[in-house]
Amino acid sequence: MFPLFIFFFLAAIPDTLAAENKDDYRINIGDQIEIDVLDDSEASQKYTVGSDGAIQLPLIGGFRIADLTTDEARTRLHDAYVSSEIYINPTLAVSVAAFRPVFVLGDVRKPGYYDFHPFLTAEQAMGLAGGAMLSYENEEARVLEKRNLSQQLELVKTDLARIAAQAARVQAQLQNLEKTDWAMVPKPVKRIVVRDDFDGMVPNEDKILVLERANFGVQKTLLANAIVEAEEQLRLLSDRQRVQADAVEYDRQDLQRKRELAKGGLVTNSALSQLERAAKSGEGQLLQIQEQQSVARRTLGDLRREISRLETGRNSDLLTQAQLLQAETDKKISEFESVTERLDLISQWMNTSTNARNEYRIEYEVRRRNDARLISLGVTGQVELLPGDQLVVALRPPEGSEKTQ
Repeated sequence: MFPLFIFFFLAAIPDTLAAENKDDYRINIGDQIEIDVLDDSEASQKYTVGSDGAIQLPLIGGFRIADLTTDEARTRLHDAYVSSEIYINPTLAVSVAAFRPVFVLGDVRKPGYYDFHPFLTAEQAMGLAGGAMLSYENEEARVLEKRNLSQQLELVKTDLARIAAQAARVQAQLQNLEKTDWAMVPKPVKRIVVRDDFDGMVPNEDKILVLERANFGVQKTLLANAIVEAEEQLRLLSDRQRVQADAVEYDRQDLQRKRELAKGGLVTNSALSQLERAAKSGEGQLLQIQEQQSVARRTLGDLRREISRLETGRNSDLLTQAQLLQAETDKKISEFESVTERLDLISQWMNTSTNARNEYRIEYEVRRRNDARLISLGVTGQVELLPGDQLVVALRPPEGSEKTQ
């Protein structure tokens, strides 16, 4: 067996990498944010920043926090709580509980997501992924690895078809459509997933869609009927109030007349006392009706809030599902690209002359989302990564070996 030499590929560090200041880190999609209202006794809560750059907060709802520092987020959250009259002047603590993980792919032994920590370099991330995959100097190992990777690639495609069908179903639910549609699948997924595989997953997803719509419809109908009944009860109580108010006013006027007559001796004190008791009874009945009205209004308000919570909660749950499925989709696409690149590399090595010296070099590439687009940067192993980075590790054949193919 020939000795193995590994050379690190050297590249100039791009300014976009060197200029990042971790002290001024800006919150991004996938980060987990911890928020603590120090004025109350409740425990701090953790929220994950969704694909829309927002976190879902109780009483406030969607609150965009991406691209802010923790200080800026704390200030805006304070203003939001005050303007919504939830708190008067809350003291808040906002921190990043967990950064977006980095994804290591390419020619490594264990590609996948790994927790980010400050000052994590490309070399260290490769080490977390088990180091460079250097087992291909043996021909039999290469053949077996190629077969395993081919099988893994098919499994990734199947998983991606399943996730794509689930994501399309969630989009259909959000748009109140009746069926899952291929048109809802993103273009990057369509380039990988076979349409027949997707169509095979659709019937089950459509069943879920129909059942969820039916269940939601039943709950909404029940609440809507309860609201109609509460409104009718309130209308009847209003009619009763008007009638009783007229009766009370008539009793008051009649009592006043009888008091004038009593002064002239035309009405006895006993009759006058009966009229006063009747007037008091009428006023008591009017107060009871007004109290019933108050209860009916509260009930109606509670029902309206409940139906609003039902709709908001459904949309919130569906958006959360969509975000989780998007994360799974991104993970599977990255895995697909990783396995594909490894298959290509094995093919290169299998076609390389067996007499060539096994002198390979390692190249690092960072893929980073910047301003809604993905950029690729060639870096050295000593460059520090940022949360959410994708690190691609590539083992290149010896210089000049391509000529022997």
